[in-house]
Amino acid sequence: MTLVEAKKGFVYRIKALNCIQDELLKRLYSLGIFEGVEISIGHVSLWGHTYSVYISGTHVALRKSEAKMIEIELISNTK
Repeated sequence: MTLVEAKKGFVYRIKALNCIQDELLKRLYSLGIFEGVEISIGHVSLWGHTYSVYISGTHVALRKSEAKMIEIELISNTK
């Protein structure tokens, strides 16, 4: 499952980053996005091109193409 398939109100753990570009991987790491970190959806834009996520108390915006690279697993339901 990737971040694009995630639902608001659930907490996930990042399993893998399926990124082959070193520069993009460095950017994700600098935003605190790496394996083992908990992540949750804050908001998805109207057309689904931008994803707002919460990672370690930080609010981060990602492009859909970046969200597709983040493989996740469900941890819990926060509802």
